[in-house]
Amino acid sequence: MNFNMHIIYLAGNSFNNKIWIEKVKSNFNSFSTGDILYYDHWQSGNKWINFQKESEKLVEFVKDKKDYFVFAKSIGSVLTLKNIFEKTLTPKKLIICGFPYRAGKKAFEKIDECLRTLSIPTMFIQNEFDPVYSFEELEKTLKENKPADYQLIKNAGNNTHDYEDFEQLVNIVKNFMTNKTQDWQELSREEAFRKYSRKIEKVIFKLPNGKETDFYIKKEGPAASVLALTSDNQVIIAKQYRPGPKKVLMELPGGFVDPNEEPEVTMKRELLEETGYEGDVKLITTCLDDAYSTMERYCFVSTNCKKVNEIENGEDEFTELVLVPLEEFKKILRSGQMTDVEVGFLGLDYLHLL
Repeated sequence: MNFNMHIIYLAGNSFNNKIWIEKVKSNFNSFSTGDILYYDHWQSGNKWINFQKESEKLVEFVKDKKDYFVFAKSIGSVLTLKNIFEKTLTPKKLIICGFPYRAGKKAFEKIDECLRTLSIPTMFIQNEFDPVYSFEELEKTLKENKPADYQLIKNAGNNTHDYEDFEQLVNIVKNFMTNKTQDWQELSREEAFRKYSRKIEKVIFKLPNGKETDFYIKKEGPAASVLALTSDNQVIIAKQYRPGPKKVLMELPGGFVDPNEEPEVTMKRELLEETGYEGDVKLITTCLDDAYSTMERYCFVSTNCKKVNEIENGEDEFTELVLVPLEEFKKILRSGQMTDVEVGFLGLDYLHLL
């Protein structure tokens, strides 16, 4: 048994799912340890899960656990995605059986946002003709929302919401969980430099070969950037000098997320301050800044933008507003000679404008 592999199990709604998840765990015990989240309504006899209560229980259930995986079915997968979205659940990997998108949207209206921002490696296992949500429907939903790292497996010909082939589940899950590059062990972390909002930490890791090596990591909070377009598809650009490359660059509006603000609030404010424009802002995904930074970047699009104010530059900000036709912007984006290239490509892809 691999005692380094610990699984948190979340079942579907009905009492029959309690029996099913216990069978799953029994089969998975050959390669892992694990714990089942037992829903209160199974004991009380109520028909339906208390979604908010079980979400709160899940927070307590995992608060002292580290390096765990999650295996979830049906409503349990929606519960899992909600807590991941709210950053109260951080599994190494996630396996979902029988994802109930329609029911999930009723239980948690931000389910699409959950999928768009999902960065944890996730495997979806869906029966081809699952009456709750078919494989074809799920495939379309995942293509629309584009989770960062997912696999989708089809159980061909199956027209039920049951996932009773335990041998198949063992093989799929075991391979998915163990097929990974090994994590490094962090030994120590200390601040090496700080000035203004910038901080660098010296972190010592123990590598898989046993060697200890130091890395200098930029300690940065989350940021937000937006691909903003007017109603006639002109891209709104903030043009300014940047001291790193020592040149004037075209940039998408954005900035660091204030600790007391939601990312969307920050993005609307930055767009207005830097360009004087307002529009319909929508979060599409998050992305990493670089391999040696802790920054998570929230990627937005804003459409139907209209100018409502003048630029509000700070005393050390000197930006110029530029409206760039869409085809010209694509050429600039492909040249790589601007910042926030990934946000530009992700935004155009989301809007089907690439």
